[in-house]
Amino acid sequence: MALSEIISTIEDIKRDIQNQQKQINLFKKSNQNNISRVQAELKGGRNNHDKNMLKALTDAASSLKKAETALQQAEKSAAQAARI
Repeated sequence: MALSEIISTIEDIKRDIQNQQKQINLFKKSNQNNISRVQAELKGGRNNHDKNMLKALTDAASSLKKAETALQQAEKSAAQAARI
Protein backbone atom coordinates (compact mmCIF):
# COMPACT_ATOMS: atom_id res chain seq x y z
CA MET A 1 0.00 0.00 0.00
CA ALA A 2 1.40 3.36 -1.05
CA LEU A 3 1.71 6.24 1.37
CA SER A 4 -0.97 8.20 -0.48
CA GLU A 5 -3.39 5.27 -0.04
CA ILE A 6 -2.64 5.11 3.67
CA ILE A 7 -3.24 8.84 4.07
CA SER A 8 -6.48 8.52 2.09
CA THR A 9 -7.60 5.68 4.36
CA ILE A 10 -6.80 7.77 7.43
CA GLU A 11 -8.83 10.67 6.01
CA ASP A 12 -11.74 8.27 5.46
CA ILE A 13 -11.45 7.18 9.08
CA LYS A 14 -11.49 10.80 10.23
CA ARG A 15 -14.68 11.42 8.24
CA ASP A 16 -16.26 8.32 9.78
CA ILE A 17 -15.31 9.57 13.24
CA GLN A 18 -16.82 12.97 12.51
CA ASN A 19 -20.03 11.33 11.30
CA GLN A 20 -20.22 9.30 14.50
CA GLN A 21 -19.71 12.47 16.53
CA LYS A 22 -22.64 14.08 14.71
CA GLN A 23 -24.81 11.05 15.46
CA ILE A 24 -23.85 11.20 19.12
CA ASN A 25 -24.74 14.90 19.27
CA LEU A 26 -28.15 14.19 17.75
CA PHE A 27 -28.75 11.38 20.22
CA LYS A 28 -27.61 13.56 23.14
CA LYS A 29 -30.19 16.20 22.20
CA SER A 30 -32.90 13.57 21.90
CA ASN A 31 -31.86 12.00 25.20
CA GLN A 32 -31.97 15.38 26.96
CA ASN A 33 -35.44 15.99 25.55
CA ASN A 34 -36.50 12.60 26.88
CA ILE A 35 -35.09 13.40 30.31
CA SER A 36 -37.05 16.65 30.38
CA ARG A 37 -40.21 14.88 29.25
CA VAL A 38 -39.89 12.18 31.91
CA GLN A 39 -39.31 14.80 34.59
CA ALA A 40 -42.36 16.75 33.50
CA GLU A 41 -44.77 13.89 32.81
CA LEU A 42 -43.92 11.13 35.25
CA LYS A 43 -42.87 13.11 38.28
CA GLY A 44 -43.73 11.32 41.50
CA GLY A 45 -45.15 8.13 40.08
CA ARG A 46 -45.99 5.57 42.71
CA ASN A 47 -44.01 2.77 41.06
CA ASN A 48 -40.85 4.85 40.69
CA HIS A 49 -41.00 4.56 36.92
CA ASP A 50 -39.82 8.15 36.64
CA LYS A 51 -36.72 7.43 38.73
CA ASN A 52 -35.96 4.24 36.82
CA MET A 53 -36.34 5.95 33.47
CA LEU A 54 -34.28 8.95 34.57
CA LYS A 55 -31.50 6.66 35.75
CA ALA A 56 -31.48 4.81 32.44
CA LEU A 57 -31.44 8.06 30.47
CA THR A 58 -28.73 9.55 32.69
CA ASP A 59 -26.64 6.39 32.31
CA ALA A 60 -27.06 6.68 28.54
CA ALA A 61 -25.87 10.29 28.69
CA SER A 62 -22.81 9.21 30.67
CA SER A 63 -22.02 6.47 28.15
CA LEU A 64 -22.39 8.96 25.31
CA LYS A 65 -19.90 11.29 26.99
CA LYS A 66 -17.38 8.45 27.23
CA ALA A 67 -17.91 7.58 23.57
CA GLU A 68 -17.56 11.22 22.63
CA THR A 69 -14.25 11.49 24.49
CA ALA A 70 -12.94 8.32 22.82
CA LEU A 71 -13.94 9.60 19.37
CA GLN A 72 -12.24 12.94 20.01
CA GLN A 73 -9.04 11.12 20.91
CA ALA A 74 -9.33 8.88 17.87
CA GLU A 75 -9.80 11.91 15.64
CA LYS A 76 -6.69 13.55 17.09
CA SER A 77 -4.70 10.36 16.58
CA ALA A 78 -5.89 10.03 12.99
CA ALA A 79 -4.95 13.65 12.31
CA GLN A 80 -1.49 13.04 13.74
CA ALA A 81 -1.05 9.89 11.65
CA ALA A 82 -2.06 11.75 8.49
CA ARG A 83 0.64 14.37 9.12
CA ILE A 84 3.47 11.85 9.45
